[in-house]
Amino acid sequence: MSIIFSLAVFFGVCLLGDMVSAILPFPFPGSVIAMVLLFILLIIKAIKVDKIKKLGDFFLDNMTFFFIPPTVDIINYLGVIKEVWWQFILICGITTFLTFFATAYTVKGVMYLIKRKEKKNG
Repeated sequence: MSIIFSLAVFFGVCLLGDMVSAILPFPFPGSVIAMVLLFILLIIKAIKVDKIKKLGDFFLDNMTFFFIPPTVDIINYLGVIKEVWWQFILICGITTFLTFFATAYTVKGVMYLIKRKEKKNG
């Protein structure tokens, strides 16, 4: 039953994110809005982490499976990319580096805040 509840929460938040995206006066991805909404719901403890943990673990364990369709789409558009392949590779390389950099410093910052809080609490 917990998987069904997790799926209902997940799809409900995704639907809400798409609805908010549709009423915004500018284009913004509904999936990003849904992630922010889910994050807010987790922070205010409207949704307990243990209620959606199994589904989250499933998505993390099978993440490579979810990247197959976009990869196939890129292969389908090779005719378009063929003329600017070096720019495409350059952008992919730069954004990969920036993502790693941002992730590393975010983790470093969070670890610093946790240690600071632990020292403050005793």
